[in-house]
Amino acid sequence: MKTAVKTRTEKTTDVTVKVAPSIKMISTDDLVKMLMLEKGATIISFTHCTTMSKSGKMVQKDRKTKNANPYWGDCFKTQDANGMINFHYDKGVLRRLEKEGKTADDFKQGESWHMPILRPDGSLTPFCCKKSDPRQIYIRFMLNASNNVRYHTANGKKIETESVKPYLAKRSDYANQGLEKPLIFQVWGIDDVKFITINKQRYQITR
Repeated sequence: MKTAVKTRTEKTTDVTVKVAPSIKMISTDDLVKMLMLEKGATIISFTHCTTMSKSGKMVQKDRKTKNANPYWGDCFKTQDANGMINFHYDKGVLRRLEKEGKTADDFKQGESWHMPILRPDGSLTPFCCKKSDPRQIYIRFMLNASNNVRYHTANGKKIETESVKPYLAKRSDYANQGLEKPLIFQVWGIDDVKFITINKQRYQITR
Protein backbone atom coordinates (compact mmCIF):
# COMPACT_ATOMS: atom_id res chain seq x y z
CA MET A 1 0.00 0.00 0.00
CA LYS A 2 1.38 3.40 -1.02
CA THR A 3 0.81 6.51 1.08
CA ALA A 4 0.83 9.94 -0.55
CA VAL A 5 3.00 12.46 1.24
CA LYS A 6 2.53 16.14 0.62
CA THR A 7 5.43 18.53 1.02
CA ARG A 8 5.51 22.30 1.15
CA THR A 9 8.16 24.95 1.09
CA GLU A 10 8.42 27.18 4.17
CA LYS A 11 9.63 30.75 3.84
CA THR A 12 12.76 31.48 5.83
CA THR A 13 13.62 34.75 7.50
CA ASP A 14 17.13 35.98 7.99
CA VAL A 15 17.77 36.78 11.65
CA THR A 16 20.57 39.08 12.65
CA VAL A 17 22.34 37.79 15.71
CA LYS A 18 24.11 40.41 17.77
CA VAL A 19 27.16 39.15 19.61
CA ALA A 20 27.90 40.94 22.87
CA PRO A 21 31.48 42.17 23.15
CA SER A 22 33.63 39.96 25.32
CA ILE A 23 34.64 41.07 28.80
CA LYS A 24 38.34 41.82 29.00
CA MET A 25 40.32 41.06 32.15
CA ILE A 26 42.60 43.83 33.45
CA SER A 27 44.46 44.64 36.66
CA THR A 28 43.91 47.69 38.85
CA ASP A 29 47.15 49.17 37.47
CA ASP A 30 45.80 48.64 33.94
CA LEU A 31 42.58 50.37 34.96
CA VAL A 32 44.45 53.43 36.19
CA LYS A 33 46.55 53.60 33.02
CA MET A 34 43.45 53.23 30.84
CA LEU A 35 41.55 55.97 32.67
CA MET A 36 44.54 58.28 32.38
CA LEU A 37 44.21 58.07 28.59
CA GLU A 38 40.71 59.54 28.78
CA LYS A 39 40.82 63.29 28.20
CA GLY A 40 37.81 65.55 28.36
CA ALA A 41 34.40 64.80 29.84
CA THR A 42 33.72 61.07 29.38
CA ILE A 43 30.76 58.91 30.41
CA ILE A 44 31.66 55.63 32.12
CA SER A 45 29.82 53.03 34.19
CA PHE A 46 31.14 50.60 36.76
CA THR A 47 30.19 48.06 39.44
CA HIS A 48 31.55 49.00 42.84
CA CYS A 49 31.72 46.91 46.01
CA THR A 50 33.00 48.34 49.29
CA THR A 51 32.85 47.60 52.99
CA MET A 52 30.46 49.87 54.88
CA SER A 53 32.81 49.90 57.87
CA LYS A 54 35.03 52.43 56.12
CA SER A 55 35.10 55.88 57.65
CA GLY A 56 31.99 57.93 56.95
CA LYS A 57 29.80 55.20 55.45
CA MET A 58 28.20 53.62 58.50
CA VAL A 59 27.95 54.42 62.22
CA GLN A 60 28.69 51.92 64.96
CA LYS A 61 25.54 52.77 66.93
CA ASP A 62 21.94 53.58 66.00
CA ARG A 63 21.65 57.37 66.13
CA LYS A 64 18.31 57.22 67.97
CA THR A 65 18.39 54.12 70.17
CA LYS A 66 22.20 54.01 70.62
CA ASN A 67 22.02 50.24 70.04
CA ALA A 68 25.19 48.67 68.66
CA ASN A 69 25.31 48.17 64.91
CA PRO A 70 25.01 44.39 64.35
CA TYR A 71 26.31 44.74 60.77
CA TRP A 72 29.52 46.57 61.64
CA GLY A 73 32.52 44.77 60.18
CA ASP A 74 30.58 42.50 57.82
CA CYS A 75 28.37 44.67 55.66
CA PHE A 76 29.20 45.45 52.05
CA LYS A 77 27.47 47.67 49.50
CA THR A 78 27.47 46.76 45.82
CA GLN A 79 25.99 49.05 43.19
CA ASP A 80 26.15 49.95 39.51
CA ALA A 81 27.10 53.58 38.89
CA ASN A 82 26.90 55.67 35.73
CA GLY A 83 28.36 59.12 35.34
CA MET A 84 31.13 61.37 34.11
CA ILE A 85 34.86 61.74 34.67
CA ASN A 86 37.07 64.73 33.78
CA PHE A 87 34.43 67.33 34.59
CA HIS A 88 34.86 70.87 35.91
CA TYR A 89 32.75 70.91 39.06
CA ASP A 90 32.68 74.65 39.74
CA LYS A 91 31.94 75.54 36.13
CA GLY A 92 29.22 72.88 36.00
CA VAL A 93 27.49 74.33 39.07
CA LEU A 94 27.69 77.88 37.68
CA ARG A 95 26.25 76.82 34.31
CA ARG A 96 23.32 75.10 36.00
CA LEU A 97 22.73 78.10 38.27
CA GLU A 98 22.48 80.28 35.18
CA LYS A 99 19.94 77.90 33.65
CA GLU A 100 17.90 78.10 36.84
CA GLY A 101 17.99 81.90 36.73
CA LYS A 102 20.31 82.23 39.72
CA THR A 103 23.65 83.91 40.29
CA ALA A 104 27.08 82.72 41.35
CA ASP A 105 26.37 84.13 44.83
CA ASP A 106 24.02 81.19 45.42
CA PHE A 107 26.99 78.82 45.26
CA LYS A 108 28.50 78.62 48.76
CA GLN A 109 31.81 76.93 48.02
CA GLY A 110 33.32 75.04 50.92
CA GLU A 111 36.66 73.38 51.66
CA SER A 112 37.10 69.82 50.37
CA TRP A 113 39.24 67.05 51.89
CA HIS A 114 40.48 66.07 48.44
CA MET A 115 41.85 67.84 45.37
CA PRO A 116 41.89 66.98 41.65
CA ILE A 117 45.02 65.49 40.08
CA LEU A 118 46.09 67.45 37.00
CA ARG A 119 48.27 66.56 34.04
CA PRO A 120 51.43 68.60 33.34
CA ASP A 121 49.43 70.60 30.78
CA GLY A 122 46.87 71.54 33.46
CA SER A 123 44.06 69.33 32.16
CA LEU A 124 41.98 67.22 34.52
CA THR A 125 42.59 63.53 35.09
CA PRO A 126 39.81 61.20 36.30
CA PHE A 127 41.47 61.14 39.73
CA CYS A 128 41.76 63.10 42.93
CA CYS A 129 43.88 62.62 46.05
CA LYS A 130 43.45 63.19 49.76
CA LYS A 131 44.97 66.53 50.75
CA SER A 132 46.38 65.21 54.02
CA ASP A 133 47.82 62.12 52.32
CA PRO A 134 48.31 62.48 48.53
CA ARG A 135 49.15 58.77 48.28
CA GLN A 136 45.44 57.99 48.68
CA ILE A 137 43.94 58.18 45.18
CA TYR A 138 40.24 58.06 44.20
CA ILE A 139 38.14 58.22 41.04
CA ARG A 140 36.68 61.72 40.74
CA PHE A 141 33.13 61.22 39.49
CA MET A 142 29.89 63.08 38.78
CA LEU A 143 27.08 60.60 39.36
CA ASN A 144 24.21 60.41 36.89
CA ALA A 145 22.54 57.28 38.25
CA SER A 146 23.11 54.53 40.80
CA ASN A 147 21.26 51.26 40.18
CA ASN A 148 20.96 47.76 41.58
CA VAL A 149 22.08 48.83 45.04
CA ARG A 150 22.34 45.91 47.45
CA TYR A 151 23.83 45.18 50.88
CA HIS A 152 25.36 41.84 51.79
CA THR A 153 27.92 40.07 53.96
CA ALA A 154 31.40 39.11 52.80
CA ASN A 155 29.99 35.67 51.94
CA GLY A 156 27.24 37.19 49.79
CA LYS A 157 24.33 36.76 52.23
CA LYS A 158 21.72 39.43 51.53
CA ILE A 159 21.11 42.15 54.12
CA GLU A 160 17.80 43.97 53.79
CA THR A 161 18.23 47.67 53.04
CA GLU A 162 15.66 48.66 55.67
CA SER A 163 17.73 46.86 58.31
CA VAL A 164 20.83 48.83 57.37
CA LYS A 165 19.26 52.30 57.12
CA PRO A 166 19.39 53.18 60.87
CA TYR A 167 23.18 52.80 60.77
CA LEU A 168 23.95 54.67 57.54
CA ALA A 169 25.94 57.87 57.95
CA LYS A 170 24.27 61.11 56.89
CA ARG A 171 25.15 62.01 53.31
CA SER A 172 25.58 65.44 51.77
CA ASP A 173 22.47 67.05 50.27
CA TYR A 174 24.64 69.42 48.17
CA ALA A 175 22.59 72.36 49.44
CA ASN A 176 25.66 74.62 49.17
CA GLN A 177 25.32 74.55 45.37
CA GLY A 178 22.08 76.55 45.58
CA LEU A 179 20.56 74.35 42.87
CA GLU A 180 17.13 72.81 42.61
CA LYS A 181 18.77 69.86 40.88
CA PRO A 182 22.30 69.65 42.32
CA LEU A 183 25.30 67.97 40.72
CA ILE A 184 26.13 64.75 42.58
CA PHE A 185 29.90 65.03 42.93
CA GLN A 186 31.52 61.95 44.52
CA VAL A 187 34.82 60.14 44.92
CA TRP A 188 35.10 56.35 44.66
CA GLY A 189 37.77 53.92 45.80
CA ILE A 190 39.74 52.53 42.86
CA ASP A 191 40.42 49.20 44.55
CA ASP A 192 36.67 48.61 45.00
CA VAL A 193 35.85 48.72 41.27
CA LYS A 194 34.88 45.21 40.09
CA PHE A 195 33.72 45.91 36.52
CA ILE A 196 33.92 49.00 34.34
CA THR A 197 32.60 49.96 30.91
CA ILE A 198 34.46 52.55 28.86
CA ASN A 199 33.82 53.32 25.18
CA LYS A 200 31.36 50.39 24.97
CA GLN A 201 33.97 47.87 26.18
CA ARG A 202 33.39 46.11 29.51
CA TYR A 203 36.32 45.09 31.70
CA GLN A 204 36.62 42.92 34.80
CA ILE A 205 39.19 44.03 37.35
CA THR A 206 41.30 41.09 38.49
CA ARG A 207 43.48 43.03 40.97
